[in-house]
Amino acid sequence: MSDTDFDEFSGRATADDVYAAAQHAFRCPTCDRLHVFWSGLAEPSTVYTREG
Repeated sequence: MSDTDFDEFSGRATADDVYAAAQHAFRCPTCDRLHVFWSGLAEPSTVYTREG
C-alpha cells in the first residue's frame, strides 16, 4: 500500500481495514513463483517467475 493510499483513511483505521485495502504478495516455497493479488484475495492472482 502506498503512502497516498494509506493517507486516504480518515480517523482511526483498524488493522482489518488496512489489510483489506492492501495488495498481497506471496512467494511459493515450492516453485519460488511470486503470486500477487492486485484486486484482493477473492480474485485470481498474477503469477510471476524469476528470470534466468
